[in-house]
Amino acid sequence: MKVINQIEVFDELKDFHLNLLIDDMLEKIQELDLEIKNSDWRKAEGYYINGYVKRTILTSEGVLTFKRTKYKIWNSIDRKWNTRCLVDDYLQLEKYQKISYEYIDKILKQVSAGMKYKDIINSHPRAIIDKSTVSRIIKKMDIENLSEISADLDYQIPSDVNNYDYVYVSTDDAFLKLKEFDEEEEKLKSVKHRVRLAVLYLGVSDTKDNRNSKLVHKRIIYQINKQKTRSPSTTKFAELVKEKIKEFYGDKERQVIVCGDGDDYIKKVAEELDAKLVLDFFHLKAKIRKGLPFTKWNNPAGLNQLCNLIMEDIKTDPFKAIEKLKILTHSATDNKKVLLKEAIRYIKNNLEGIFAYQEDWYNGCYTESNVYHFIKSISNSKSYAVKTFKNLIALRAGKINCLNAFDIWKHEKNVQIEINAFENKHHTWRMLRNKDFRNGVKNGVIAFADSKFAKHIDMIKQHKMYK
Repeated sequence: MKVINQIEVFDELKDFHLNLLIDDMLEKIQELDLEIKNSDWRKAEGYYINGYVKRTILTSEGVLTFKRTKYKIWNSIDRKWNTRCLVDDYLQLEKYQKISYEYIDKILKQVSAGMKYKDIINSHPRAIIDKSTVSRIIKKMDIENLSEISADLDYQIPSDVNNYDYVYVSTDDAFLKLKEFDEEEEKLKSVKHRVRLAVLYLGVSDTKDNRNSKLVHKRIIYQINKQKTRSPSTTKFAELVKEKIKEFYGDKERQVIVCGDGDDYIKKVAEELDAKLVLDFFHLKAKIRKGLPFTKWNNPAGLNQLCNLIMEDIKTDPFKAIEKLKILTHSATDNKKVLLKEAIRYIKNNLEGIFAYQEDWYNGCYTESNVYHFIKSISNSKSYAVKTFKNLIALRAGKINCLNAFDIWKHEKNVQIEINAFENKHHTWRMLRNKDFRNGVKNGVIAFADSKFAKHIDMIKQHKMYK
């Protein structure tokens, strides 16, 4: 008996079935092209056969090259013949399009999941593209802010949101340099931008979800502005947070918990939302550790134990922790004395957020990991153009917000494609000669027959094509 080489057998079977898939797709296209060619509506509309043209489309499983019929039709306005390949409209192929929407969909999903361009390319060995191709797909979007279009996309409120009585808002600012074109100097320049990010969630779970997060129904909203310009309006940001809480979690009234590092804008947001305030424990501990005599080479266990004792006092009695820090200032160096006084001042200015540690609804504060790590995972120490970065953050935030990456990419473009398919005379001609469709239009019940037809009834009636 012959020994089966698993690697060779699986590779051969995979190639065999993928080739069958390509061949089957080609066969379907040829059948559709022949159906159009032999149809009565094509002849009645004045489309004359004008030869055959090859077209090549890159799919995720390889190159698809097919021959289709080219037609000509007389343009009475411009007094000339126009040519087109009617089968392209049924395949939803745009002029000069080289990459299939199916392939673009997979690329966008991988980008939104945080995959590097190189890994995306390697995951499609039968459809070779380069980094610039992936980059151009991203650049085709023009999204100023995902919050402006998310209401238009297909978002479903989770079914169990009414089980939660609190909504948590972790917010902070991140700063990074993005490239902008300077019209005066006529070149790209790096400009520092502020990304104001808020992470919304309903609680913390013991198990991670399919997005590798323990935060229940985690959602993200953000604003991007130049740092030199005036700071974003706190009132407008609070209104945006309130609007998105309703959009993401429904109309139920919940107590809002705002978590952050104690910045003035965070306190104002909490005030605007009538929310309770929580001070980020990570920032507080970092402030205190800076005042203790830790160094890169001097990190004794005793100091760690002292720091932990102070942090325990912070949770139960912050005034006791302040007294301990005051005692440490007597033996501290001048530099450390300044840092200890800053830590004491920081505690006194954020007592409301510290007392929240004793509340039953307190389940931690995840501002640093949510905000900084999210931005870092996108920028990855690279300097992006402003438009590219906005598109990338929209895709990443879209995935977290349970939105489809391809729907985001073609938010405006998709509507045009769908309408164009029905505006084509040959397509509409065939629909209007369909008895069920014609009767549905006349009786006004077409919306129950097919929702795709329903939104085009007004257009058809306006042109009196249903008569």
